Amino acid sequence: MRKLGFEDESFRTAPQSLWATRMRTETMLGIAPQVDDAGFEKVCVTSAAAFETAVMYLYEDPWERLRLLRRAMPKTPLNFFIRSRNLMGWRMLPNDVIELFLRCIQRVGIEWVEVFDGLNDLSIIEWHFRVAKKLGLQRTGHISYTDSPVHTDEYFTAKARELIRLGVDVVNLSDPCGAMVPERARSLFIAVRQALKGKAKLGFFAHDCTGVADDCYVEAMRQGVDILKTVSLPLAHGYSLPATTEMVDHARRIGVRVKVDEQRSKEIDDYFFWAAHTEKKPIGKKVQFNPVEYKKYVVHQIPGGMMSNLENQLSELKLLHKLPEVLEEAGRVRQELGYPVMVTPYSQLVGVQAVFNVVEGERYRTVPQELRLYVRGAYGKPPGPLDPDAVDRILAGEDKKPIDPSENFSEPLVSRVRSEQGPFESDEDLLLAIFNTRETMDKFHQNKKTIESHPVVETPLAFLVRELATRHEIRTVHIQKGSLKSAQISKTDPGPDGRCALEKSSKYPGENGAKQKKDDRQVKPPARKCFMGPISREDVLQILKILNESRIDEFHLETGGLKLIVKKEGDSRPAHEIRFVREEPMASPAVEKYPAVEKAKSPETSITGSPREDPQRPAPIFQVQDENFLAIRAPMLGVFYRAPKPDAHPFVEVGQFVHNDDVVCIIEVMKLFNTVRAGVQGRIAKICVENAQLVEYNQILFFVEKEDEKAREGCSS
Repeated sequence: MRKLGFEDESFRTAPQSLWATRMRTETMLGIAPQVDDAGFEKVCVTSAAAFETAVMYLYEDPWERLRLLRRAMPKTPLNFFIRSRNLMGWRMLPNDVIELFLRCIQRVGIEWVEVFDGLNDLSIIEWHFRVAKKLGLQRTGHISYTDSPVHTDEYFTAKARELIRLGVDVVNLSDPCGAMVPERARSLFIAVRQALKGKAKLGFFAHDCTGVADDCYVEAMRQGVDILKTVSLPLAHGYSLPATTEMVDHARRIGVRVKVDEQRSKEIDDYFFWAAHTEKKPIGKKVQFNPVEYKKYVVHQIPGGMMSNLENQLSELKLLHKLPEVLEEAGRVRQELGYPVMVTPYSQLVGVQAVFNVVEGERYRTVPQELRLYVRGAYGKPPGPLDPDAVDRILAGEDKKPIDPSENFSEPLVSRVRSEQGPFESDEDLLLAIFNTRETMDKFHQNKKTIESHPVVETPLAFLVRELATRHEIRTVHIQKGSLKSAQISKTDPGPDGRCALEKSSKYPGENGAKQKKDDRQVKPPARKCFMGPISREDVLQILKILNESRIDEFHLETGGLKLIVKKEGDSRPAHEIRFVREEPMASPAVEKYPAVEKAKSPETSITGSPREDPQRPAPIFQVQDENFLAIRAPMLGVFYRAPKPDAHPFVEVGQFVHNDDVVCIIEVMKLFNTVRAGVQGRIAKICVENAQLVEYNQILFFVEKEDEKAREGCSS
């Protein structure tokens, strides 16, 4: 009888969805052995976002992370989630970089690659599958779902047949925006399974943004889907995926057999509850399905991260009341752009353009360069036809020639980087140099952290006692779980910080030399019961050490054939009475934008500039000496930056001469960086905005004193 397989995404999708991808390698290693024992079909351990975060924010070597995870999980296949031609960052990378990257991830122990393209344009990622097959890597082809008139069963079955032609082992249907409902899922699963004809397995996963992912997973079970992606319970729901333990329960209720070890899955849940608590990270919360809100959401499908960016920027502009109008406009823009799946970078393109259209009161008056590239075909073929009127507005006054994204795929890059920036200690370092700027890598090497490769979990009971010993507000504790009948801790004078000096231990051997089970003790919501494994002599010794170094005054424990009583005479004196009785054996267990340039009209005697306080009021008058001064205004709302990178020199300084085409600043709008050109010739007289300041559309950024080239040459001579 067929068994349903599960792929764990607790190390990849879960932290990306709920923890801003900030899961440390040490946190992963603490539970990796249990994940390896849980019977997952495979484990997805990383992606482009995780690689970038490891380098830029956690200062951890992402390659070393993969090696350590491979060592900690020798039995379970590991999967790498790959984003189209970008791999990391935003630029399309050529074939030689793709091949070297696949070779490197195979060397560190990756056995599966899962490749997706945001437009479902499989011609963009065909090379990935060809190289992976040559190297002997297992291959998953990814098709992203969205709700639109063009995303029909016929559309998805055609994509599935194309993936079969490319030789994939698994076809994964995904719903990144939570737009799928069970009725639609049923039709889609039946159609795609028929198209596969048994030549590849069918997988599925959906983010629970709208509260219907669980129901879609149950429908997937009923329709014979082979593999479901799930995550640990505390990392589930919301913008993340459904929980493994809950999906196993659903499978049992409808008579579907599963491959996952349920007990191990619960231990993994316990661990991540504890990890979230100790690292002060959020726990996923279920979303209740709301039919009215769903109908609104499915029109624009702006994902959670993008939604928070929209709210923040509109709030800073005092325009949060326009959010419903922006979301409605986003649905219209999405339709005009051919219904792209709302994943990065297309959610940014749609969302940013919608904001511009609403705030400026004129559709497509301001257009980011990336959107122009999109409509010209630089990112691939959109799912549906583009609206011709919208295209005319987007490309007004610009180059309209179509772009073939594949024309530079064969251009060598690896050899050029090696000769220009080498030598490198390894191919891994070379790839990091391609993916990141030199400034980013310099900062990474300066702050690089050593990854602790041992598990962070101590023996269960000892870990629980250790945590209780640090909490000065707790006076007495009673515990009852299974054979653990009663434990009492009396506590006096915890000290000013309420903490005790403790040593961290790693693996504890049992009496027969077997490795002790490792779980964590944690304070969790009342509805959750903590897992309590067997208690060994090593547990007892660790408890004694903790108590002796803490300010706990008295401890009583009775479990099975073990009775333990520890008492102290004073706060800092060693335990003077220890009774240990055993009654029975114990078990062991870069874009460009041209701004409007205006003459300043006031005859006043100073040059000033500041952002408007109230966006409903007209822009203030910026005052200059005479009409020899011109104002360079912001072509869009966003964050103003004077330099291309944090450590780079500013584009311009006061007194510097600029030409029409000179870049004077960049404006960042939801991760899209737009360069602003002077549009006038003269000398910078005043910089009116502070670096990293939010600016509004049409706000004055610079004053330029008019000066022609001939006059400048005359002065210099």
